[in-house]
Amino acid sequence: MSCRRRIHLLSLLLLPAVLGAKELPTTAELRTMLDAKQYKAVMREVARAMSVKGNDGAIAYDRGELLLIRGEAQLGLRAEPGAAKSFREAVEAAENESTRRSAQTLGLLLDRAEGLTYTAKTGPAAARREIDIVADRNAALAALLTDETAAAESRVASTKSADRIAEVLEVAKSLEPLAALEETVGGATNRTGEFRTELASRVDGLLDKALGDMDRRADKVEETARSLIAIPQEVPPGQPAPPARLKRRGVTRNDEAALREIMDGCREIVSRSRDVALQLGAEHDRFHDANNRAIRVSAKAGSIMRADYSGVVEEPSAPSTQPAQQGKS
Repeated sequence: MSCRRRIHLLSLLLLPAVLGAKELPTTAELRTMLDAKQYKAVMREVARAMSVKGNDGAIAYDRGELLLIRGEAQLGLRAEPGAAKSFREAVEAAENESTRRSAQTLGLLLDRAEGLTYTAKTGPAAARREIDIVADRNAALAALLTDETAAAESRVASTKSADRIAEVLEVAKSLEPLAALEETVGGATNRTGEFRTELASRVDGLLDKALGDMDRRADKVEETARSLIAIPQEVPPGQPAPPARLKRRGVTRNDEAALREIMDGCREIVSRSRDVALQLGAEHDRFHDANNRAIRVSAKAGSIMRADYSGVVEEPSAPSTQPAQQGKS
């Protein structure tokens, strides 16, 4: 068989695979089918697209986007459990933030709904109508946004009495679904941004308090370490007492442990400040001033721990307080 004939036969063998790959729909085409409410066709074509592995297909797919489209088709078919599962998987598999947030928002809507019906929880009682999330998704999302914003406002307000940064960060983390919802509904995260700014101010206050407490504890240890205590002396019978010999108390093991705790606390503030800022949606150097203060307090604690308190102090006998005897006139 000639070389040309072999190449021709090979091309014929490969042709069905190539044609099959070209017949796979693009993501845009799947979206068009979804808009046309061809839900069963979407399910079928998504399944075909998701079966493509590696370089087998001519089209590169974002698995997260395919899962999101599948979830929306399942929602259109009123297959609630399947849709919820697809949205959860899409959040994990999404390659871009827009897809992840859309999937997170629709998953939240299903989680807050009763079946496929959402009932608003805030606003006038007369306005709390039941909304079919399939027939009127936009209205359901708008009502959900109002409710979630009110709930977030309450959680943020509760941090006014927080005494630990971890409590504030827990509330900040809970704002992530609201951010996704707000952006999906309105294209921006203005209200979530306001909440995060308020939480950042709470963290500022807690850092200031924590660093102030550590600074005062270091001062207290130093004050105690520099305090004078008498050195016991033996005085022979009948001999006058020698000048008092005093020494500084120095740093005890408990004091050293307290100073190391202060230094560890300061190091944690510096090492975690960037992550904390990111959790709050703030600039990475949002707590720059607190970092600098933490470095100073840590250095101060270390200096107190390393100081030499071994010197002996001698004090002369106290002068007599008796008045001098007056001569006779």
